Amino acid sequence: MKYLIHSEAKDFLTDPPTKLVAHYAYNKTDSDFLKENKIVLDMFVDCGKDCYENGQDVEEAWEYHLFANDWKFDVKDIKVPVSIWWGELDTACVPSMGQYLAKEIPNASSHAIDGVSHMVMFTEFENILKEIVQQ
Repeated sequence: MKYLIHSEAKDFLTDPPTKLVAHYAYNKTDSDFLKENKIVLDMFVDCGKDCYENGQDVEEAWEYHLFANDWKFDVKDIKVPVSIWWGELDTACVPSMGQYLAKEIPNASSHAIDGVSHMVMFTEFENILKEIVQQ
């Protein structure tokens, strides 16, 4: 896994904006969003460059590890307010995971957004912030 991610990092650094849009090409909603929102694309590029140029691609491997392993706690034990947002078209963090967490975390609020994919945090940021402030 680390080799695969290291190869991805080297490839990304050859042309970050193009590689980033290509990375999200599997999901037209996300790739179109990045093409139409240069400020978000630039932010993703800067984050990716900062991560990969400094050898932090290992952190990405850790993220994949978390997807596939026990988190060492039960989400049913979460006691703080939790707001879960997902795009119904997301293929990276699939809607069923959001639905599962919303069902399992006590008193969690959940928001499934139609027509949106992985970029839900940008398309809905005003609503997300409003909910956080209200809590």
